[in-house]
Amino acid sequence: MRSLEGYIVPATVTLLLHAALLAALTMNWQSSQEPLVKPAPRHVKARIVSLEKSGAKAAARPAAPAPKPPPPKPEPPKPKPEPPKPKPEPPKPKPAPPPPKPQPKPTPKPKPQPKPKPEPPKPDPKVQEEARKKEQVRREAEQRQQQQREQQVREQKVREQQRLEQEMALAMAAEDEALAEGAETTTYEEAIAMAIEDNWSRPPSARRDMQVVLRIQLIPTGEVVGVSVLKSSGDQAFDRSAINAVNKAARFPEVAEAPPQVFERRLRSLQLVFRPEDLRQ
Repeated sequence: MRSLEGYIVPATVTLLLHAALLAALTMNWQSSQEPLVKPAPRHVKARIVSLEKSGAKAAARPAAPAPKPPPPKPEPPKPKPEPPKPKPEPPKPKPAPPPPKPQPKPTPKPKPQPKPKPEPPKPDPKVQEEARKKEQVRREAEQRQQQQREQQVREQKVREQQRLEQEMALAMAAEDEALAEGAETTTYEEAIAMAIEDNWSRPPSARRDMQVVLRIQLIPTGEVVGVSVLKSSGDQAFDRSAINAVNKAARFPEVAEAPPQVFERRLRSLQLVFRPEDLRQ
C-alpha cells in the first residue's frame, strides 16, 4: 500500500500542472481571437413619438440607452487545413526491353561429296579371250546335255508306246485265244456232260425242282480222280445218283486230246449241275 501511495501523489500533481497549463493556453488563444468592440458615443438622443389620433402626448422620458450588443461568440477555431496529400509519383516508365540480339544463322554444313569411284581396271585381252573360250565350251556342253535329255525323253516315249502296243496285242491275242478256248472247252464240256448223262440213273424220289452241283477233278488223260458235292439238292439218293454217274463214266477220251494250256485253264477242275429237267414234276 505504501508503495502505491508513493506513486499516486506525484501522478496527481503532474495531472494538475498539465490541466492548468492547458487552461492558460486556451484563454490566451480565445482573447487573442475576440474582436475589440468600442461603445458608440452618445451625440444623438432618440425619442419615440406616438402618432395616435386621440392626441395623447408622449411622455417625455429620456431614451433608454441602447443595450450593448452581446459580444460575438468566438468563432470556433478553424481546423487546420490538412496538408495536401502528396500526389503519388507517376510510375516510372519501365525501360524498354533491349531488342533481341539477332541469332547467328547456323552455317550449313557442306554436304559430303561422294568419293569418286575408282575406275575399274581395264580387262586384259588375254583373260577376256580365255573367258570367252570357257563360256563357249560351257554352252556347248550344256547344249549337248540338253540334246541328250531330249533324246532320252523321245526314246522313253517310243518305248512306252511300244510297250502299250505290245500289251494291247497280247490282250487281243489272249482274248482271241480265250474265245477259241471257250469254244473248244464248250465242246469238251458237252462231251463230258453227255457221257455222264448216259450213265445217270435218277432215283424214284427225283423231282423237277431238284438240283445238285458237283466238282470233278481230271488228269490230262481224261480220267476222273475226284468227285465232291458243292451244293446238295437236299435228297441224299438224288445226290448219290449224280456221283455214281460220274464214277461210271470214269474217263473222257476227248479230254486227252485237248491242248495242255486248255486243259490247265479249263478242264482240270469242272463244275457240273445235275437237274432232271425232263421230268414233269
